[in-house]
Amino acid sequence: VIKYSFQFIKVLKLLYKFRRAFRKFRKTCEIISQKEAIENDPFLFELYMQNAADFVQKNSIENGADKYLSKGLYSITFSAIHEMNSLTFMQFIISLITPIYKFKFEKVRMIQPFKENITIGHVDDLTYKNGYYKIKANDNFIQSKNIVLATQIDWSKRFAGVNKINLPVDAHMIHVKGSPKNIISKKDYQLFGPPSNVHSIANLKDGTFLFYYKNKQPSLNNYFYNPQIIAKKDWNLVGTINGHTLIESNRGKNMYLIGDYNLAG
Repeated sequence: VIKYSFQFIKVLKLLYKFRRAFRKFRKTCEIISQKEAIENDPFLFELYMQNAADFVQKNSIENGADKYLSKGLYSITFSAIHEMNSLTFMQFIISLITPIYKFKFEKVRMIQPFKENITIGHVDDLTYKNGYYKIKANDNFIQSKNIVLATQIDWSKRFAGVNKINLPVDAHMIHVKGSPKNIISKKDYQLFGPPSNVHSIANLKDGTFLFYYKNKQPSLNNYFYNPQIIAKKDWNLVGTINGHTLIESNRGKNMYLIGDYNLAG
């Protein structure tokens, strides 16, 4: 217990330093890109370019990270510690010193001022000519001088000239009805650590569970009696935050990228 206490104090000191830098970074990103902001901060840039496993070893917090942090990180990021960079590692454990709040996204109220300008459809093509973008959507064409690509980076990169991206992360979720077996019955929220294919299982208290996994769907019979699948959701690209490739959001010619391609959020 004592050895974990010393490691926990180390983590707290690192987190307070990181929080100061990260708050400044978020403010800076109001006027410059993520890439430029990280590159301008030696501390954050070093974290981004360093593997999280090396960071953990360097700061002698391996035992504590393995016992207390790895499962939580695995369930949130769908990644093992050695798969992420140190900045992502710190970003996802900052909740140890910073409260997390719930909020209700009031979509109708938010879009009310510009509701009439919204066009919903499927974009088939995007071209640039004479200072304007021509977007083909729903067999119609829309013209714009500025464009923001808020799509997955594996799609956006074709139009934005992005040659290299970070590693993709996939995840899958099943809404299951069934009676839990002993392996998961003692906790409302069951966490699994790498290399388990299962990330987490959450008891919704209504006889159903949310079952998250990484790759091939596991046998539900290992966790439930008489399992029934109510719904299924696949995120074949949750994001591309594992790696050390910083992508510039300002692509020139009034084109901008937004999304989880450098870091989450």
